[in-house]
Amino acid sequence: MMAAPSAYASEDRASADACSAGVAQDTTVAAIAAQREDWLGKCVEVEGLKLGDFIYADRDAAYRLPTDSLDAATNGGTLLLDNRKVIDTVVGDWQKIRVVARVRDCVEIGAKQQSATIDDLAMLAGGCHYNDTVGLWVAEISGLGKARPLRLLPGDARGLGNLAPLDAGSPWRARFAEVEKQLRVALQSADPERRQSLFLNQWMGKDQRDWTREQLSGKASPFAAIMAARGPVQSQIFGWKPNLDDSPADIAAKTRENQADAIICWSAEAKAAELWPVSSFDAGVNADRPYACVKVTYHIDGEGSRWQAAMEPDRWKLAEPSHS
Repeated sequence: MMAAPSAYASEDRASADACSAGVAQDTTVAAIAAQREDWLGKCVEVEGLKLGDFIYADRDAAYRLPTDSLDAATNGGTLLLDNRKVIDTVVGDWQKIRVVARVRDCVEIGAKQQSATIDDLAMLAGGCHYNDTVGLWVAEISGLGKARPLRLLPGDARGLGNLAPLDAGSPWRARFAEVEKQLRVALQSADPERRQSLFLNQWMGKDQRDWTREQLSGKASPFAAIMAARGPVQSQIFGWKPNLDDSPADIAAKTRENQADAIICWSAEAKAAELWPVSSFDAGVNADRPYACVKVTYHIDGEGSRWQAAMEPDRWKLAEPSHS
């Protein structure tokens, strides 16, 4: 774990103490993300949507790719929240919040950490441990109520989101198409052991195995409509869009790797093409969705090829929009 000089940890606390609503400049998340150099070190007051350790200018900011894949703020609408004791006083998913905070640069914090001596270190907890981005060291936070946004549909995406159908020309397309067929046949099998065999593995703990079995059984299963379908079931194989800062050489190198991931989704809805997820965080299992998805990792090595399918819970829990 990274560490910081105790003097710098004290500096953080002093910055929060000196920043209050009485002296804060009113601005927006988007303004800070777009012009960070103008705001670094300043005490500000902003409103936005909180999920976890981030504040978003709006729903679209959660879907927008950053121009620097290591810096979330470069999508123009996302800032890191720090100072655990304060931000954790507002709990729950998707809260509208107002914060008073000092704008700080995680890269600068990292540089100060690197110059610290071994004898003068204190463990640094918080978002800058994991992110090289612009953050807010929060002095005050006010919860303004739940504000769960609607999931973004393909027709409204306007290029947002990190998923795209896996290109027909990809060397991985045929491999994942065969996996999709095997999974669909197993899901629609009357044998629950056959369904479970493609998802359970020896590395899972008991809780994870129990959770996986639960997702594959009963009327409340996210896969219930697929398992019970008497008519055609539509499917889509998604890959990840390239990072906006990937060069053509980066993209070519990733294509040549001996491992690839894809998200495979199924839907019994006639208008499935209008309903698919546009971002990987909407592909978690959720019985409210008009589709069900799994993540598949495919390996090729000297011993041949193998793949593993896995379900992931829907941690973002965006509201499902009307389909009418």
